Amino acid sequence: MAFNDEDVRWQFYFIAKGQCQCCNKDLIWENRDKGLTGAWHAHHFSKFKNDLNDSTCNMKILCINEPENCHLNHGHRGRR
Repeated sequence: MAFNDEDVRWQFYFIAKGQCQCCNKDLIWENRDKGLTGAWHAHHFSKFKNDLNDSTCNMKILCINEPENCHLNHGHRGRR
C-alpha cells in the first residue's frame, strides 16, 4: 500500500532530513519509487487498517537503490 497523501510524504521526508532512515543515504524527493539515484519508498510499519495507517506515526522512508536497498533488506525482513 502506498501513502496516498502527498503532504504526509513531504512532511515525513522533511522530518527524516531527506535521508534513508536505515543507512542515512541522501535521497531525492523527485525520485520516490523510481529506482534512480537517491530513490526511496515510503514504508508502513504496520499494514493494519486504522486511523493512523497513512500518518507519520506509521511510516519511515527507506532507500530502494542497490546495493543498500533498505526497503527490501530491512523494511521487508522476514517477508521474502
